[in-house]
Amino acid sequence: MNFILPLCCVATAIGGWRIIHRQKMSWVLLFIGLVVAAFFGCIPSRAQALSQIPLVAASKPIAPVVAPNNIQPAASQQLSASVTDKHPYAVYFVLIAASLAAMASLASSSLAAWVAWKSKDKEYRNDYYKKVIDKRMKAIEAAEEMLSILSMYKAADDGSGTYYEYFEMDLGPEILTSATKKFASLTTWSSRELVLQLRQLVDIVSAVCIEADGVEKSKQQAVYVRRYPIVNSKLLEIQYLIGLEMEQLYDVKGFFKNRYSQFKPRT
Repeated sequence: MNFILPLCCVATAIGGWRIIHRQKMSWVLLFIGLVVAAFFGCIPSRAQALSQIPLVAASKPIAPVVAPNNIQPAASQQLSASVTDKHPYAVYFVLIAASLAAMASLASSSLAAWVAWKSKDKEYRNDYYKKVIDKRMKAIEAAEEMLSILSMYKAADDGSGTYYEYFEMDLGPEILTSATKKFASLTTWSSRELVLQLRQLVDIVSAVCIEADGVEKSKQQAVYVRRYPIVNSKLLEIQYLIGLEMEQLYDVKGFFKNRYSQFKPRT
């Protein structure tokens, strides 16, 4: 029996170490170790217990107690109970009960502390996710602002087709440049696909403007009408990607995993 107490101490130490490192079943191991250690640590050996507790049986034998006939049953039960209370092993059960009560109190306190720590950790994670989602929402709003500048279209004067009004706006390039800079400051919080498609959209719009500047003013609408399908296709693709961004907005871990999967640390 002497090896049980050190073994329980080792189990208790392992349980405490696993708690620090957030391992599974840590509290169960710690609780079992403490309970078993208290159980075997508080109960002395039989010989030691008998030598420490004075017994009348060591000096002379005790005559058996016989209740007279005139003693009522209740009095007989009280007499038997008084004899039972003098039994030496009753002390052991008292120690066991006290040890288990102490261990239960320790376990409940530890559980309360663990619950409080988990609640605090969850609150911190929720605040972190909220900030990331707010950043991503701002990036999506900046992308939508760019689309709103380019989305208005009208029919050509000669009825040959439709084109986007942006190409005839006097301040169109300045407005688009301002919106592009705003989105560029938030590209960290957008998916790589959305950033790539918006860059391609800006390149297409710039190419159309350069092409229109190389012809006469009366022929510029024809250039805009001819390039309308290309611009329209890119706008629809970007709108689809924005919808995906909104659908997966809550998935913060997945966003960072996909966003920076191409970057590898230098070895």
